[in-house]
Amino acid sequence: MTQQIFFDLTELFTASSKFRYYGIARVVQEIALELHRIESDIRYVIYSPGHKRFFEVFPSFPENDAAANLVLGIEGHGSPIRIRQTYHSKNLPGMLLERIFSKFCQLIDLYRWRKAKIALPEADLSGAVLVATGRPKIIVEYLDALNQLQPAVRFMPLLHDMIPLTDYGKTRPRGFTVNFLYDNQKLISRAALVLCNSKFTKSEIERYESTGLLPKTPPIIPIQLAHQCRRGEEIAELLIPAEPYVLCVGSTIGRKNVECVFDALLELVKSGKPIPHLVLAGVYRGRIKKYLERDVYSSIRDHVLFFPNPNQTDLVRLYENALALILPSRLEGWGLPVGEALWLGTPALCADIPVLHEVASDLGKYFPPSDPLALSVHIDQIFTDVVFSKALREKITQEKRSLRTWRDVAQDVLKAVST
Repeated sequence: MTQQIFFDLTELFTASSKFRYYGIARVVQEIALELHRIESDIRYVIYSPGHKRFFEVFPSFPENDAAANLVLGIEGHGSPIRIRQTYHSKNLPGMLLERIFSKFCQLIDLYRWRKAKIALPEADLSGAVLVATGRPKIIVEYLDALNQLQPAVRFMPLLHDMIPLTDYGKTRPRGFTVNFLYDNQKLISRAALVLCNSKFTKSEIERYESTGLLPKTPPIIPIQLAHQCRRGEEIAELLIPAEPYVLCVGSTIGRKNVECVFDALLELVKSGKPIPHLVLAGVYRGRIKKYLERDVYSSIRDHVLFFPNPNQTDLVRLYENALALILPSRLEGWGLPVGEALWLGTPALCADIPVLHEVASDLGKYFPPSDPLALSVHIDQIFTDVVFSKALREKITQEKRSLRTWRDVAQDVLKAVST
């Protein structure tokens, strides 16, 4: 390495004590773990919004390949308050309110740091490379501090998706969408290199750049995420359903489109065909249960089972025992559940969107996300045709060597940022 590389773990530092092994935090952990195994000279930092400075951390990395959270050596109650402190208001009252609010948050964060007796060395990032793979709203908090360092830091963020911008300009944007846009504008403007999690996300960044919504971007390098799904170290807690079931992980109403799965089951009932159970795993959403209370779903309601926040051991068990994983999303940045299902030998029924073809290629079975009837045909075949199901599983197993590991991801990141 010609320049010292620092990897940002602020995403994990801000996580609550209820942190689970999901989503973007999962990506941060997996890349950090494999970078540590590949290149021992990489150093790890967190940003303290209370001090407005970076500090070096020395995580405890798991030695085996079981899924485990990195231990930063910082007590949870010493982490900063989990609330946005960077706003993008351009009016005087808004800017004054932001300054007052930010100062208040800073005092609280300093108090929590002192109370937890955190003792970490300050990190000097001057002239170094900083790789950040967390959420834009976490990263944007430290850009001003980064800009004060000399020689300048070569900042290289990984962007996970542009989904909130999909309908920008068609309707009046909400606060979340506005903040997301401005966060990404600032990240891209400051970046020496932009990484992203798929070829699809790269095309989306370029599309929004061409419309003027995003600024001119530096070189963009897609780093496709992994299929690999590590087994957990936790004790199994769930009783896996004995009845055949299809599985959705993290699916909700709306963009995640779980209603398409409900309607597909309904199509099977209407045609007099048997239906499997549907297991919904992930963060519990009360509005899904409320949605199912509609009279039209009375015939399938008892077939829907909720498994909120399964640990990694149980999540793997749910994957392995499912007839198939269904990901009906209308938009995704990558689609981790599809990759994980394939890694564990489970068929994946995927919405016919470009990024899921990136993930599953010819191993996936596809349906238009607005066509529950097409999905119902896939569910019926996987449920009732034993020969078809067995052949599909054998094909997935035979082609496992083509699936990406987290080591592949980390190697690609290291190659991109080292040039």
